[in-house]
Amino acid sequence: FMSRIIDISVFVKEDNISYRADGMILSTPTGSTAYAMSAGGSIADPKVKCLLVTPICPHSFIARQLIFSDETPLKIKNVSVREKSLMLTLDGKSNCELFRDDEVKITKSELTVKLVRLKDCSFYGILSQKMKNNY
Repeated sequence: FMSRIIDISVFVKEDNISYRADGMILSTPTGSTAYAMSAGGSIADPKVKCLLVTPICPHSFIARQLIFSDETPLKIKNVSVREKSLMLTLDGKSNCELFRDDEVKITKSELTVKLVRLKDCSFYGILSQKMKNNY
Protein backbone atom coordinates (compact mmCIF):
# COMPACT_ATOMS: atom_id res chain seq x y z
CA PHE A 1 0.00 0.00 0.00
CA MET A 2 1.11 3.52 -0.73
CA SER A 3 0.84 5.98 2.16
CA ARG A 4 -1.33 8.99 1.37
CA ILE A 5 -3.58 11.38 3.23
CA ILE A 6 -6.99 9.82 3.81
CA ASP A 7 -10.46 11.08 4.65
CA ILE A 8 -12.23 9.57 7.65
CA SER A 9 -15.49 10.56 9.32
CA VAL A 10 -16.38 9.95 12.95
CA PHE A 11 -20.12 9.72 13.60
CA VAL A 12 -21.73 10.29 16.97
CA LYS A 13 -25.33 9.34 16.25
CA GLU A 14 -26.10 11.40 13.13
CA ASP A 15 -23.45 14.06 13.80
CA ASN A 16 -20.35 13.82 11.63
CA ILE A 17 -16.80 14.99 12.38
CA SER A 18 -14.49 14.71 9.37
CA TYR A 19 -10.73 14.34 9.36
CA ARG A 20 -8.14 14.50 6.61
CA ALA A 21 -5.02 12.90 8.05
CA ASP A 22 -2.42 10.18 7.64
CA GLY A 23 -4.61 7.97 9.82
CA MET A 24 -6.52 7.78 13.07
CA ILE A 25 -5.93 6.12 16.44
CA LEU A 26 -8.78 5.02 18.67
CA SER A 27 -7.70 4.16 22.19
CA THR A 28 -8.78 3.73 25.76
CA PRO A 29 -6.92 5.35 28.67
CA THR A 30 -4.96 2.10 29.07
CA GLY A 31 -3.55 2.52 25.57
CA SER A 32 -3.39 6.31 25.53
CA THR A 33 0.12 6.66 26.89
CA ALA A 34 1.82 4.90 24.00
CA TYR A 35 0.94 5.25 20.32
CA ALA A 36 -1.80 7.88 20.72
CA MET A 37 0.46 10.05 22.89
CA SER A 38 3.25 9.89 20.31
CA ALA A 39 0.75 11.18 17.72
CA GLY A 40 -0.05 14.21 19.90
CA GLY A 41 -2.92 12.70 21.88
CA SER A 42 -3.62 13.15 25.54
CA ILE A 43 -2.47 11.02 28.42
CA ALA A 44 -5.65 9.87 30.15
CA ASP A 45 -5.85 8.64 33.72
CA PRO A 46 -6.71 4.92 33.55
CA LYS A 47 -9.64 5.52 35.93
CA VAL A 48 -11.34 7.83 33.39
CA LYS A 49 -13.92 5.90 31.41
CA CYS A 50 -13.47 7.27 27.91
CA LEU A 51 -12.49 6.66 24.30
CA LEU A 52 -9.85 8.84 22.65
CA VAL A 53 -9.88 9.60 18.92
CA THR A 54 -6.50 10.94 17.78
CA PRO A 55 -5.78 11.94 14.18
CA ILE A 56 -2.30 11.05 12.93
CA CYS A 57 -0.63 14.08 11.32
CA PRO A 58 -3.92 15.84 10.49
CA HIS A 59 -3.97 18.00 7.37
CA SER A 60 -5.58 20.89 9.23
CA PHE A 61 -4.57 23.36 11.90
CA ILE A 62 -7.80 22.83 13.81
CA ALA A 63 -8.14 19.02 13.70
CA ARG A 64 -7.68 17.84 17.29
CA GLN A 65 -8.06 14.78 19.40
CA LEU A 66 -11.57 14.14 20.70
CA ILE A 67 -12.45 12.43 23.96
CA PHE A 68 -15.78 10.64 24.29
CA SER A 69 -17.53 8.89 27.15
CA ASP A 70 -16.99 5.14 26.90
CA GLU A 71 -20.80 4.87 26.79
CA THR A 72 -20.94 6.79 23.49
CA PRO A 73 -21.23 4.49 20.47
CA LEU A 74 -19.02 5.72 17.64
CA LYS A 75 -18.96 4.89 13.96
CA ILE A 76 -15.85 5.41 11.84
CA LYS A 77 -16.45 5.60 8.09
CA ASN A 78 -14.03 5.52 5.16
CA VAL A 79 -15.05 8.53 3.07
CA SER A 80 -11.83 8.72 1.01
CA VAL A 81 -12.48 9.46 -2.63
CA ARG A 82 -8.87 9.14 -3.80
CA GLU A 83 -8.21 5.74 -2.22
CA LYS A 84 -9.99 2.53 -3.16
CA SER A 85 -9.47 1.15 0.33
CA LEU A 86 -7.85 1.93 3.67
CA MET A 87 -6.11 -0.45 6.05
CA LEU A 88 -7.60 -1.04 9.49
CA THR A 89 -5.03 -2.32 11.98
CA LEU A 90 -6.23 -3.73 15.29
CA ASP A 91 -3.78 -3.53 18.17
CA GLY A 92 -0.86 -3.66 15.74
CA LYS A 93 -1.59 -7.29 14.94
CA SER A 94 -4.45 -7.96 12.56
CA ASN A 95 -5.29 -5.99 9.43
CA CYS A 96 -8.27 -5.74 7.15
CA GLU A 97 -9.24 -3.52 4.24
CA LEU A 98 -11.92 -0.86 4.61
CA PHE A 99 -13.41 0.01 1.26
CA ARG A 100 -15.09 3.35 0.52
CA ASP A 101 -18.24 3.77 2.64
CA ASP A 102 -17.31 0.83 4.91
CA GLU A 103 -18.02 1.53 8.57
CA VAL A 104 -16.52 0.36 11.83
CA LYS A 105 -18.72 0.55 14.92
CA ILE A 106 -17.03 1.11 18.27
CA THR A 107 -18.94 0.28 21.43
CA LYS A 108 -17.99 -0.58 24.97
CA SER A 109 -17.74 -4.31 25.56
CA GLU A 110 -19.89 -5.97 28.18
CA LEU A 111 -16.77 -7.93 29.18
CA THR A 112 -14.20 -6.51 31.58
CA VAL A 113 -10.67 -7.49 32.46
CA LYS A 114 -8.77 -7.06 35.69
CA LEU A 115 -5.15 -6.05 35.31
CA VAL A 116 -2.48 -7.20 37.73
CA ARG A 117 -0.27 -4.55 39.30
CA LEU A 118 3.08 -6.02 40.27
CA LYS A 119 4.55 -2.91 41.90
CA ASP A 120 3.03 -0.55 44.39
CA CYS A 121 3.37 2.52 42.13
CA SER A 122 0.78 5.08 41.22
CA PHE A 123 -0.07 5.98 37.62
CA TYR A 124 1.16 9.55 38.21
CA GLY A 125 4.36 8.38 39.89
CA ILE A 126 5.22 6.23 36.88
CA LEU A 127 4.23 9.04 34.50
CA SER A 128 6.38 11.54 36.38
CA GLN A 129 9.37 9.19 36.27
CA LYS A 130 8.97 8.55 32.54
CA MET A 131 8.70 12.27 31.81
CA LYS A 132 11.85 13.00 33.86
CA ASN A 133 13.77 10.37 31.89
CA ASN A 134 13.04 12.21 28.63
CA TYR A 135 15.01 15.32 29.63
